[in-house]
Amino acid sequence: MSLAVAFDNIEKQFGPVRVLHGVSFDLAPSRIYGLIGENGAGKSTDEDPRGL
Repeated sequence: MSLAVAFDNIEKQFGPVRVLHGVSFDLAPSRIYGLIGENGAGKSTDEDPRGL
């Protein structure tokens, strides 16, 4: 399988609070993906771990 994007060991923190802990996933080309989770689970943070 070829990969369009690969994320490996993403970590993010706001001050002393770590909100992402070693998140890794791969995205294949020509696929549609959805990110599902509870409110406050980190979905938006995971989309832009740079915090821009």
